[in-house]
Amino acid sequence: MAKRAKSSVGWANLKATLKNCPAPGLIALLQELYELDGVNRTFLHARLLPDKPEVAIDESKKKLRQILSVNSAFDGHFKHSDAKRVIDQFAKASDDAVNLADFLLSDLEMSFETLGEIGDFVPMVDHIYIALNRLDEIKADLPDEAMGPILQRIGDLARRWDGKFGYGLSDELRGFAQTWKEAR
Repeated sequence: MAKRAKSSVGWANLKATLKNCPAPGLIALLQELYELDGVNRTFLHARLLPDKPEVAIDESKKKLRQILSVNSAFDGHFKHSDAKRVIDQFAKASDDAVNLADFLLSDLEMSFETLGEIGDFVPMVDHIYIALNRLDEIKADLPDEAMGPILQRIGDLARRWDGKFGYGLSDELRGFAQTWKEAR
């Protein structure tokens, strides 16, 4: 197999050009990126407005709600990779474990709600297990003062969906909530 030629245009070239760019030019470039698509817009909101995380969270939740919707599942358009992409982009832009935990809990709430409406849908079940694992992975990064509301939401979720699903999902969620409660 032939090796692909290395591009002569890369980050180093762009960085060198940007170093010589006047401030108004950089602002105009950021504006163009902002207007280009929603992903850029959400990223810039999260990165440049850290004191207003609700803006990026709301935008990302709206995208996630579309991906996790009943219509998406019924139309055969649901893909975990789409939801993962939104979560990864949010995590990269926000770089805040509490906001990411909030976002992952919203993901789980939306996912369970959809699963509750459509019933047996293995791709959504798999997505839920992955979201639970990801939430568990960031537990150590969460400050103690943030744990109360997070534990409350996990407990509420477990109580609401207790005994409602097969695949051991309700049991898994109940165990997850108990494990988090005990770790506090």
